[in-house]
Amino acid sequence: MHASAVLQTWLASVFSGLDQRNVQTTSEAVCACLNGQRLTLMTLARHSPDSRQIAAPLKRLDRWLSNRSMQAHRRPIYRASAACLVSQDRPVVIVDWSELPRDGQWQLLRASIPRQGRALTLYDEVHPQRHLNSRAVHDRFLQRLQAILPASCRPIVLTDAGFHTPWFRSVEALGWDWIGRLRGRVMIRDGRWYAAWRPVSAYYDNAPAKPESLGICDITRSRPTSCYLVRTRRQPRGRHQTRRDRQRAGGGKAEKMARRYREPWVLAASCGLADERASEIARLYGLRIQIETAFRDLKSHQYGSAFEDTQTRVGARLEMLLLIHMLATLVAWLAALATRSEHETRFRISLPQFRGLSSDSAGSRGCRNRLDSIP
Repeated sequence: MHASAVLQTWLASVFSGLDQRNVQTTSEAVCACLNGQRLTLMTLARHSPDSRQIAAPLKRLDRWLSNRSMQAHRRPIYRASAACLVSQDRPVVIVDWSELPRDGQWQLLRASIPRQGRALTLYDEVHPQRHLNSRAVHDRFLQRLQAILPASCRPIVLTDAGFHTPWFRSVEALGWDWIGRLRGRVMIRDGRWYAAWRPVSAYYDNAPAKPESLGICDITRSRPTSCYLVRTRRQPRGRHQTRRDRQRAGGGKAEKMARRYREPWVLAASCGLADERASEIARLYGLRIQIETAFRDLKSHQYGSAFEDTQTRVGARLEMLLLIHMLATLVAWLAALATRSEHETRFRISLPQFRGLSSDSAGSRGCRNRLDSIP
């Protein structure tokens, strides 16, 4: 089945309300993203199917990115794709911010679901830098995410240390559970109301390698919030960022990242997860790294779609490019699953030493080789 036919099957309910020219341009853009492996307007135009010249597809894609009808149908498309991805009543959903593009003018807020080593996108929003970690943006994002997910879904939301108590309260207000990391100046008090408040760094000492439960505690002195606390110390991986001369990199950013990975995990979970074992809480939070890998797949030249090269500086157009990438990733993910089936052995990758090979890169190669063979 051709990639465009896969989209027609997934998004039949959404495409039926669109102009057929917009439907055709959407399918061509997804195929161009799979073929070109670069998420820039010019690269998409160059790899557009059945186009002998660049001018026509370039103008067509340029108009499509600014098409208000397509922008209005962005969330219904995410809703239709979420219906295919979310098959459990208690899925794990990872939420995080990422700088977009490199000049830092815009920030990407993404919700993803982990699938076999990669986090597949559920919903994306692009916001100006000044709205980074805004409570109003977070609340609106959660409401839209709730509308996208199936009605019976009660996810467990994973976030890093950049999300604080207001976020946790907003997640609980929806009836969902959450797991987050505590760092910086967060204050913690044992479950007893008369206990003293201590900084989170006080819990770093003697943190065991085996996850340890600290029971129900309160966080945030100004507005105490009860949560289930777990701490653990991960084994160092021995990775060091180096310069061109192979010396260890210095500077504020490198030191900040190194310190973040050296510090033990102090994890806070909603009280609804208090019956879970500490090892299970740590395992679930370990899935959060998959969204970082997905960001690399989006931005990197070597491993991804080189989105850091885009010259687009309009938020709505950036969101449309991210929509193309989401659809292309899903099609590639299905193609990668097909490579593992018995009747698609011609695409099979028999490299056991590279089990971490991303499904989207493997699927993209399959799509480039023969798009009409996706089952």
